[in-house]
Amino acid sequence: MEMNQPMMQSGSSQKNMWMWLVIGAVVIVALAAVWWFWQGGVLGGEDAGTAMLEKQGTSDEVEAIDADLQATDLEDLDAETDAIDAELAR
Repeated sequence: MEMNQPMMQSGSSQKNMWMWLVIGAVVIVALAAVWWFWQGGVLGGEDAGTAMLEKQGTSDEVEAIDADLQATDLEDLDAETDAIDAELAR
């Protein structure tokens, strides 16, 4: 019986080591994902159009809404759609 006890402890410590390695890997991946999103990962940062939309007012007055609509530049919206279609057609 005494010979089995050291083997059980060894197996237990191996499981414990693997558990800590998995937890460490998950933490590293989570920190990398947070850093990537913090740096503008998915959207690739901010462009001029996005900056312009963020400057729009929050008023619900008709005149303010009309001024925001007039200031919004949607001319290049079609060009981006064409670029997406071209990328998907590959």
